[in-house]
Amino acid sequence: AAQGSFFERADGAAPWRAVPTRFVDDLHGVAFDGTSIAVGAGDNSTVIKGDLTTPAGFTAVAVPASSDLHDVAITNGVKLTVAGDDAAIFHSVNMGTQPLILLPTFNGGDVRGLAIIAGDQLAAVGEHALMHQLQGYFRMPVVDLFTPKVTRPAMATPCATPPMAARPGTWYR
Repeated sequence: AAQGSFFERADGAAPWRAVPTRFVDDLHGVAFDGTSIAVGAGDNSTVIKGDLTTPAGFTAVAVPASSDLHDVAITNGVKLTVAGDDAAIFHSVNMGTQPLILLPTFNGGDVRGLAIIAGDQLAAVGEHALMHQLQGYFRMPVVDLFTPKVTRPAMATPCATPPMAARPGTWYR
């Protein structure tokens, strides 16, 4: 979200509505607790939380280290996890009311995304094939991750007798 603003809409047909906050840093990740409470994370260690119905009431959550932040997740309605540059992952058990704690870092790359697995378990993914499983203040690298061999799809070949409506140079399979 640009310059600390959130965007929301009531349903799939309604237009988007900007919800500006008093913060100016760009937000790269947002999460909701299932009500109107939102948390955003972004540039310059910015983490903000508040109620979308009262945007002026958004407050900053203290981040113990300087890092551009890329994603945020809320688990069990109250547990807050934030991911950022240089493998930084921060966690709080009470939506930032308790301080965010920097989890031990390793595997160096920037953490770009968080995904809820189940309950308070998360997957963290990022640069340099970084994948970690998180649960609360525990962080464990996933090292037995194997991707299937990438194969090239069959090459398209020009049709010997293209349909009448075909344009010159059109390729058919």
